[in-house]
Amino acid sequence: MPLEFAKNTTFFNVVSAMSGVSQGLVGLGGPPVVTTLMSRQDDSVTARSNIIMVLSVLLITSLISQLYADAITWLPIILALKLFGFYMVSNLVGKWLFFRYAQDMHRKVALAFLVLIGAHSIFSALKAL
Repeated sequence: MPLEFAKNTTFFNVVSAMSGVSQGLVGLGGPPVVTTLMSRQDDSVTARSNIIMVLSVLLITSLISQLYADAITWLPIILALKLFGFYMVSNLVGKWLFFRYAQDMHRKVALAFLVLIGAHSIFSALKAL
């Protein structure tokens, strides 16, 4: 049975706003919206598609705002170009694994990575204090 809040557009608007603000403040806008999309009872293909689309829009708008504010240097661009091959290979491996294993495994792996990202963010913030 789908969660009731997952169908509520007001809830998704609030989560999207929180995601945008957290992306703008600390560059970590993905976890709130990915967690929300994972909480829905959509099939794994729909959930994965929604996550890819939302994160693509989030990253593109973030890049545009950074370019507009002249806040980007050549260093991250060079790093991104160096890592592009690894990114493409990891996407292919992810696609292969996604269609090879059970539908519920996608949700478990994604939520495990969200926990790791959250723990890393908390410990990094505490270390900076």
